[in-house]
This record gives sequence, C-alpha cells and structure tokens, in this order.
Amino acid sequence: MKEPSVMLAPTKQIPFDSPHIEYPLLGSPKLDGMRIKVMPDGLFSRTHKKQCDRLHLHFRRIVDAAKREDLVFDCELWSTQLAFNEIMTKKNLIRCQLYVFDMMTAAEWYGGTERPFMERFDEYTRWCNKLNWWRVKALDQTLIRNESELRELFGMCVDANLEGIVVRPAFSCYKHGRCTVNEGLMFKWKQWDTVDAKIVGYKLGTRMIEDAPRRQNPLGFLEYVSSQEFREQTDRISTMEVELESGIRFYAGWSQSTLLEWPKTHEEFTKKYLGKMVEVRYHYGSKDKPRTPAILRLRPDKDD
Repeated sequence: MKEPSVMLAPTKQIPFDSPHIEYPLLGSPKLDGMRIKVMPDGLFSRTHKKQCDRLHLHFRRIVDAAKREDLVFDCELWSTQLAFNEIMTKKNLIRCQLYVFDMMTAAEWYGGTERPFMERFDEYTRWCNKLNWWRVKALDQTLIRNESELRELFGMCVDANLEGIVVRPAFSCYKHGRCTVNEGLMFKWKQWDTVDAKIVGYKLGTRMIEDAPRRQNPLGFLEYVSSQEFREQTDRISTMEVELESGIRFYAGWSQSTLLEWPKTHEEFTKKYLGKMVEVRYHYGSKDKPRTPAILRLRPDKDD
C-alpha cells in the first residue's frame, strides 16, 4: 500500500475576498522549515523518506510517545535563529524545535479522519502541554471570523518577518496530498510567490572595454556610452539559468537573504549547483516568466 501524503495547500494564491473561503478559519504563521512526520515507526520527510539517526535521537521523546500511543504528528522542523538552508543540514539541531500543527491516531492516518480540525488542534495542544518538553511545541492557531481578521493575521506575520500564513476551515477534515482551491480545505498567503525550478546553466557577465567612448551627462560628468558593442565578456558567472516544470527558462541571481555561496568557476558551478532544485522568489502576480526573480535556497528534498 502506498504511504499517504501529507496535506499541502494549493499552489495558487487566491485573493483575501475569494468566495472559496468559508469562515470560521484557524490560521497560523507559515514556518520556513522542514516538514516532518512523526509516526509510530519513526521520523519521515513529507515524501516519506526516513530521517537520520541524529534527528531520531534529538527528538526521541516524541518518537517514543508516537510508538507507544500509536500516533501520527504533522510537524515543521524550524528555528527562530537559523535560515532554511541551515535547518536542512541538521547541523544545529540544538537550536531547532518541532512545531506540531496536526495529529491523529495511526488508524485515522491510514483510514481517514472526519474529526474537525478545531478538535485536532485542541488535542495536539493538550498533548504537547502534557509532554512539557522544550524541543516540541504546539503551533498556535488563531480563530479568524472574517476577511478583516484574515488580513490582520497576515499583516502581523509579515511584520514579524515570517513568510506568511496558512489557514484551514475550523471544521474541515484532513486530506492527504495537495488541496485544490475549490475544495477550500487549506490556503496559504505569502509576501512573495515562490516556485520550484531546476538550475540548468548560467550566463557570464560583461564589462566595458578599456577604450570605450565616454560622453558628458546632463550633470557634467563623463560616463561610458551604454552600448553592447563596447562591452566584452568576462569569466565571471553573473546569473543562473533555471527551468520550471513547464519548460519555461529564465535567469535569476541570489536573494539578498540567501546563505548560498556564489560559484566563481565553471567547475564549482557544475559540482555544487548544476541540476539542483531551488526555490525562486518573484513578485506576486507575474505572468509567463517571473518578474525580478531571485533564488532563495536549495531544495534537496525535491532533487531527482
């Protein structure tokens, strides 16, 4: 039997006044970490890959409890002190915590649960409080009764430098896999749209040739004539070429917030980045090719 997938929000970001939204909602910050399933037989990624022994040892109390009580927890491995790429390396686990945002019995996980999310939220909150362990936290949910409160929660999370929010109808059930807008079971809003893409190449930079002509600008200063005929190619990588699942290709640089190191040579690019999946941020509302794209991070969980 194929392992059920975790619940995922629609890829499309809908307007706050969309008719697909049914109140009341429960909403929480969207944490920029690693999705983790805690199951009776251990810790797994969102694609059901077994996690490393270090992670099992670090969170042994919730792993033991899941086995003993036959429970499944849907969580995010996150830290207020680490960036996404640092969390993914699992080198600073002492700074990371598991934030539980759903739970059910193993029988419900495999057989389907009709219990409303509000009930499950109350259950995982009480369970985490009973565990009373600083490495495992219950992710708090805010009751949202109308569009005004929805916008208010989003604004609060953006002001707190969080990625955005995730909401679910208070009386909705858990769905395995990607939700659709029409189902209305889960929505997310982010400051920026993001998309996953594969690094397929790069473009070299250019510079002005030494004897390029200059002209006087309106302020009286000399400046180079802006023309491609007076530029020459360098051996410096200026931007990376990425490809979407749809086949669309475009160039993107690093985001200012990324911790990745820019490759200096073709060999370094090929070894570290060629063929790797990355998350690309771009202005919300872009059509066809993303506007002002920037690479945020590697997505090793989505590599082939």
